[in-house]
Amino acid sequence: MGFVILTNSDAQYLFEALGKVLVREITKQSYFDYSPSYFTGFSANTKGDNTKISEWRKKSAAYKSKPEEYKKLEGTYSNKVYGKITIVAKDKFAEVSFEFHPNYKAKLQYTSVNTLLIEYNDPVLGVKEINYNEPNKTIEIRVNDFVDMDPYLFTKCNVSSSEVENV
Repeated sequence: MGFVILTNSDAQYLFEALGKVLVREITKQSYFDYSPSYFTGFSANTKGDNTKISEWRKKSAAYKSKPEEYKKLEGTYSNKVYGKITIVAKDKFAEVSFEFHPNYKAKLQYTSVNTLLIEYNDPVLGVKEINYNEPNKTIEIRVNDFVDMDPYLFTKCNVSSSEVENV
């Protein structure tokens, strides 16, 4: 006997708890409510995430970026899997637009020379600290793990491959 639990996310615990409940049922064990133990873990993770976000925001507020730093980010970037994003410089931040998700925008603010805070207009996507590599003209885009666990590396479109190889 066996069972399969299908889900469109691998960053949540429903299928783990459900699997345990099913195993107990199949083996004729008494019911056990796994919700409280998983909720305790979820609460601790959420508290940790909120602490990290608060620290990133403090770093961003403390970092004295200049408008020309955001001008360096400006342009169109490409990723073979995702497609293109466009970054537009503003006075004290930059804004990201996504080719295949026109309703989403993200705000970029420096936290240090090579790192940026990215905050999406949709809270489901989250707040992350991401890497920017100016010599290679690449930026790493991340969202909350339960949306997509993988980072996407975007390369500025007007940079030739020979320029990247020479860096």
